[in-house]
Amino acid sequence: MKGFTIFELLIVIGILAVVSGFTIFNLFGYRRYQDINLTTQEIAAVLRNAQNRSIAQEAGGSWGVHFENSATDDFYELFLGQSYATSTIYSKMVLRPTVEFSAPSSGNSINIFFRAASGLGYFDIDDNDIVDFPVSVSLKGSPSVSSTIYVYVNGRIDY
Repeated sequence: MKGFTIFELLIVIGILAVVSGFTIFNLFGYRRYQDINLTTQEIAAVLRNAQNRSIAQEAGGSWGVHFENSATDDFYELFLGQSYATSTIYSKMVLRPTVEFSAPSSGNSINIFFRAASGLGYFDIDDNDIVDFPVSVSLKGSPSVSSTIYVYVNGRIDY
């Protein structure tokens, strides 16, 4: 009668355990990488939404996106108005727990506005208009794994 010995079964089980461990480890890494990609795509979509609403002059004004790198939860908000301080906020999105802003830096915020009718972009940091300021997100604990969204003065949005 032929069969497997207990020793052979233990070797096969050991090999399966090692392969399963590597697979699970890689899946968690892939999931974190996907969090960066999805967050980047969502931010770009909200920026394009604000730009399109500004071009269409929806609700009679310019639209923008406020990015806040806070001590608790990083978030961004779609708003209507010439100034974030006096704006009407239409939606607020909080970043995934595994993702954080690397630009704006910790404790800071930026506002990206789009001019009515033209859709041209400009930025506001502490009430100073600047141009070509990127928004960057990175994995918490792994700042080298990051993605950057660029909004140019001519209105182009890339990532």
